[in-house]
Amino acid sequence: MQKLVFIVVAIVMALASCTSARKKKPCVESCVGRPDGEYQASCTYDCRFFVKCVFGFSFLLKCREGHFYDVDVRDCVKGCPTGPRGILDCYDRPDGHWQHCCYCDLYATCASGGMFFHRRCEPGGPVWHDDKHKCLWTSGTCPGVHRYYA
Repeated sequence: MQKLVFIVVAIVMALASCTSARKKKPCVESCVGRPDGEYQASCTYDCRFFVKCVFGFSFLLKCREGHFYDVDVRDCVKGCPTGPRGILDCYDRPDGHWQHCCYCDLYATCASGGMFFHRRCEPGGPVWHDDKHKCLWTSGTCPGVHRYYA
């Protein structure tokens, strides 16, 4: 029973996170009525993916190896937008919280080699400081310009 309650709570938290993400930053679910161009993939924290809209049709695309979609420049750029400390997976990484590869106001939690929930700092304020392993108003490890939440 406890296991079932934990699973239900985890699902609700994930859905709530996805819903709040849609409210904060425009995520593309459909290209109908949208101008042609490239957009952040819908409700994903993985910035290797983006959506290309062409004549109302949407195409989910992935940047080439080692490149990430930068929402600010609307193109794939080499390396993590948040700097060399950013991570997208937890392979061969100790348990704990780590700087997200794409966004300074998110951080990733690693446990037993798996990544669990991309978590966010408080909206409209703090960014992740990887040396201190917590959200602060300024960060020496993340430039702070790349935010998932506007």
